[in-house]
Amino acid sequence: MSHHKSKVEQTARVIAYAVKESDPDGMELYFASDMGECRKYKKSSKIENAIRDHSFRSNRTTSMAKCLAELLKSIPHRTKPGCDPRPVSIYVLTDAVWEEGDPGVDRCIVTEARRLSKEELPPSATMIQFIRFGDRLNRQASERVKYLDDDLVNKFDLGV
Repeated sequence: MSHHKSKVEQTARVIAYAVKESDPDGMELYFASDMGECRKYKKSSKIENAIRDHSFRSNRTTSMAKCLAELLKSIPHRTKPGCDPRPVSIYVLTDAVWEEGDPGVDRCIVTEARRLSKEELPPSATMIQFIRFGDRLNRQASERVKYLDDDLVNKFDLGV
């Protein structure tokens, strides 16, 4: 991801600017290389700076499933009687070069969709969007994100 740092900075700043009206508490920023630390920002420029200052690991792959599972577990339980849950949007800025044979990302998404269904929450209660950076010729990375975006719903009976 270090090769794409400037594009990631710009993209995160645009996302933060667009969503700051809907989240007055600020936007949380996590790095897959450091999931233990949640950074919270109210200004889009601060998010851009945090990404600029971050040291991305080079030549190492990430267990995206583990990272996504941790993130989804950290979302507070959102069902309170007589109260509409606030939707959560998760933007995954990635090169989609993940740990080899890491099929767990799709399972994390399916588990979250089933949880929403079980709790009778609308599918829009948790939105996960993958934004991929990198070489268009990296077929595996392209297919991985396309599968999550277009084909996952066809493989699993989500019950949604």
